[in-house]
Amino acid sequence: MKPQVTGTGSRLSRFGAIALALLPLADCRLAYGTGFFVNQQSVRGLGRVNAGVAAAAKDASTVFFNPAGLPQLIPPESAHDRNNEKGEDRNLLTFGVPLIRPSYQFANTGSLAASPGTLYAPVPYAGDNAQNPAPVFPVPHFYLAHRINERAYLGLGANSPFGLTTKYDTDWFGRYDATEASLKTINVSLVGAYAVSDRLFIGGGIDVQYAKSQLTSAVPDVLAPGGPSPMSDGRSKLTGDAWTPGFNLGVLIMPFGDQRTGIGLTYRSGFKHELSGEVETTGLRGPFAAFNGVSDVAADLKLPGFASAGIYHELELPNGKRLGLHGQVDWFGWSTFDEVRIKYQDGRPDQVRAQNYRDTWSASIGADYRISDDLVLRAGLRVDETPTVNSDRDTVVPDASRLWLGIGATYRVRQNLSIDLAFTHVWFETAKVDVTRDFPLGSSVGIRSDVDTYANTLAAGLSYAF
Repeated sequence: MKPQVTGTGSRLSRFGAIALALLPLADCRLAYGTGFFVNQQSVRGLGRVNAGVAAAAKDASTVFFNPAGLPQLIPPESAHDRNNEKGEDRNLLTFGVPLIRPSYQFANTGSLAASPGTLYAPVPYAGDNAQNPAPVFPVPHFYLAHRINERAYLGLGANSPFGLTTKYDTDWFGRYDATEASLKTINVSLVGAYAVSDRLFIGGGIDVQYAKSQLTSAVPDVLAPGGPSPMSDGRSKLTGDAWTPGFNLGVLIMPFGDQRTGIGLTYRSGFKHELSGEVETTGLRGPFAAFNGVSDVAADLKLPGFASAGIYHELELPNGKRLGLHGQVDWFGWSTFDEVRIKYQDGRPDQVRAQNYRDTWSASIGADYRISDDLVLRAGLRVDETPTVNSDRDTVVPDASRLWLGIGATYRVRQNLSIDLAFTHVWFETAKVDVTRDFPLGSSVGIRSDVDTYANTLAAGLSYAF
C-alpha cells in the first residue's frame, strides 16, 4: 500500500518497492527489546535508546512510534527548521540498517532424561554447551512521510518489529527443546495525521503484518538403552505463516505551542496470527517409524500490543547551543502470549508449549545536544523488564531483564540530507532455563541451563527531504 500523491506518486512507489525488497534481509537472531520485540526501529531513536520517540518526531520513524508526529517533520512554515528539513519540501524519507551482534552462552546445569531406556530413572544425557551461534545480522527499516496540505499528512512504513532466530548444533544438550527456531515479521503501516491546532495533533492508521515461524527440535529415541543420544535422535521441523491486520493510534500535544515541548501518547494493537503450515518428522526408528512423514498443522501466535507515553523539552543553553531532554515509559501486553499450541489436522492431540508471559514495563531517558545546525550528538539509558518467567523460560527465548546504553549522532550533509549513526550495548541478567519436554511412553527430558548474554548494535541511516 502506498499513498498516491500528484507529482510524487512514482517516487513514492519506487521507494516503497525498495523498502519491501530489503526488509526480508531482517533476520533477528535474538530480539533485543523486551521479549522478542525488536527495539531497533530508528537510528536516531536508537542513539538515545528510544527515549521520547513517542513525543519527539525527529525523522520519519514517527510513522511507527507515533503517527501524530508527522506534522512536526515537514511543517508548512518554511521558517521552521527545527528538524533540518526545509518547509517547502513535501516528503521526508528515512531509511536505516541496524547491525546486531549478540553474544550468549548456554551452560548445562543438570539436564536429565527419563525413559524406558533408563528404566524411568532421570540420568544425564550426552550434549555439548552452546556459545555464540549467531553472526552479525541486519534489521532494516523504511519510512516515508508526505504533507498533503497545511493540516493533513500521510505516512508509509515497513519494518520488522518482532523476531528471533536461534540456531544450535544438533548435538547440543538443549536439542530436545530446539535446535533451530525463528520468527520473522514484516510490518507495513499506512498512517495519517491531522493538525487540529498548533498545540494538538492526532494520528493513526492500519498495519498489515506477515509472520513466518519455524521450530526444529530433536526427538529422542525413548527406547534407546541407557538414554537418548544424538546418534539415535529423530527430528521434528514445524513451519507456518500468516498475514494479519492491526491498527495504531497516537496523540501529540505541544502545551506551549512553541515546538520546544511535546507530550506524546500512542498505542499499537497486538496481532493474533493464525498460522497455517506443516510439521515434518524424520529419523524415528523401530515402532515409532510410522510417525515419520509430513502432517498439516495450525497454530495461534499472539503478539502483544503496546502503549507508550513520551515527553521532550528543548533548552536554550547560555552558550547558544540547544539541549533536548527526553523521557519515555512503554507498556507491553505480553500476557496474551500464554502458550504455543500446535493443532494437528490429522486428529493427533495438540502439542502445547506453555509460555505464561507477563505484561512488562520499560523506561528510558536520553538527550540530544545540538552543537551546530549541522551536528547533533545524543545518548540515552534504558531498562527493560523481561516477560518470561522462571518456570517456563526455554532455549528459544532465553530472555532476561536488561540495561541499555546508547550513543548516536546526526550530521547534515546538505540542507535536505542528513546521515545518522548509533551504537548501543545491552547488559542482560543471567537467565535460568528450567523446562521439561514430554515424549511418548511417559518419557521426559528436563533442560537445565544458565544463560549469559550481551548484545551490541551498530546502526547507520539517512533522512532525505524532497
